[in-house]
Amino acid sequence: MSSLSCPELLNRTVIVTPRQRGQSIKDISTEIPIDVKIELLDSDGGKVAKGMGTLQYLEPHEKPGTSKSDRDWAAVPAPREIRPRNLDELMTSIEEVVAGNHHILLLWDKGLSDLHDSFLERFTSTRNPTDLVILIRGESVTDSEGLYSELRRAVPLADYMGSNLDAMDDILRCEALAQDTTSRTYWIWRNAHVLYQENPDSFKAIFQAMAEDAHENSLGFLGPQGEIISPKFDWKPQPVTMLLTASWEVMGDESIRENSFLYLFPFDEEYFFPFLTTRIQAIRVSRRITE
Repeated sequence: MSSLSCPELLNRTVIVTPRQRGQSIKDISTEIPIDVKIELLDSDGGKVAKGMGTLQYLEPHEKPGTSKSDRDWAAVPAPREIRPRNLDELMTSIEEVVAGNHHILLLWDKGLSDLHDSFLERFTSTRNPTDLVILIRGESVTDSEGLYSELRRAVPLADYMGSNLDAMDDILRCEALAQDTTSRTYWIWRNAHVLYQENPDSFKAIFQAMAEDAHENSLGFLGPQGEIISPKFDWKPQPVTMLLTASWEVMGDESIRENSFLYLFPFDEEYFFPFLTTRIQAIRVSRRITE
């Protein structure tokens, strides 16, 4: 059985149960629909309505009966471990992830601070001239106000930004984007583990808001039939990459949780089957053999 609380259903609860014995909601795929029993409950748990239905994943940009397109509702990518022999090998690995349009959480083992700093210097200095790189210095960010202050410093013309998530969203959808919509924007959050360790709730809220904004800027909204909905009247999709660096010791356990907030957007704090993922790839840099 799976349930969700949905604002669009007036705070009522939908109970979805596979009709065939032995089946699970987890069995749903793009190819195989599942017959289900659906019950709608009110806030006191009483039944409002019930019925039968079929559940199936929809691909983005796709309506029922159309051909498949690139998947955004794909499975959460498993955390990877790399052991680069040098900086060039590390750069190659990360550029491959960027080319695949995934965000990146780079988790560093102890003793790799020199490689960490060298990587960020190389990475930021080798972007295209029309790309925009926003660098958040996370080592001094211990609360949400610290993060907002860093954004005001790092983002051009963002000194007016207020200290709340709505104000941050406004900046990340406008000033924090490359002027050329065909160029890539990079939101780089260095040493993000500091806020995660000091205030995990603030980190979660800010991280997921950033991931949502990156998705909106790059892909727009996904409608009920899989169609793309423009977030605003003059919207043009443009590529945005989030890159976070953090300590494996601090964030490693969270990164290997399959249902972590790092990978899945919340739905009233419950995970429901066809969620869009945050599109982040966690990568552990486990040791350096040579500089």
